[in-house]
Amino acid sequence: MSKILIAVLIITFVSIFVLSKMDPKHPNYDDNQSITIVDESFVTISITGEVSNPGSYIIQKDAILEELILSAGGLTSNADERTFNESIQIKEGVSYYIGPLYDKNDICQDNPLVKVNINAASQEELATLTGIGQATAGAIVAYRDSNGHFNYLEQIMEVKGIGNSTFEKIKNYITLR
Repeated sequence: MSKILIAVLIITFVSIFVLSKMDPKHPNYDDNQSITIVDESFVTISITGEVSNPGSYIIQKDAILEELILSAGGLTSNADERTFNESIQIKEGVSYYIGPLYDKNDICQDNPLVKVNINAASQEELATLTGIGQATAGAIVAYRDSNGHFNYLEQIMEVKGIGNSTFEKIKNYITLR
């Protein structure tokens, strides 16, 4: 009995000593926090949409979109291959979106989404998109004429008048080819 009492006292004193040495200002890391790795040859890039595991991935700076897609577990069966160019080099600060071929509510998947090709559509065709009026459609055509083809869907947000909210409305209804 006395051995147990002595063991409990030793454990108590050791615990008190360890707890008193812990810095209360030191952050406790959990699954909701991230650790930043500083290596200039790698970047953290996000990918969402029709990939098996959407999220952020650490990938080499000179990687192409195909490598990012593979890091995310590959494409889903609903991925529309007209919505991305897998051979483009990824850009730091861009979150890539892989658009769907069918609406998520179309259980039978018998009617593909009607989409507009932002690299070839006329101003009138672009204006059919929800949230895109004639002025913004004209701005898309002007941007395309001066900067060349769009290489990824998010690039359309570089057009004046198209922000995150407009992109969210149209992202499932536009293609690159």
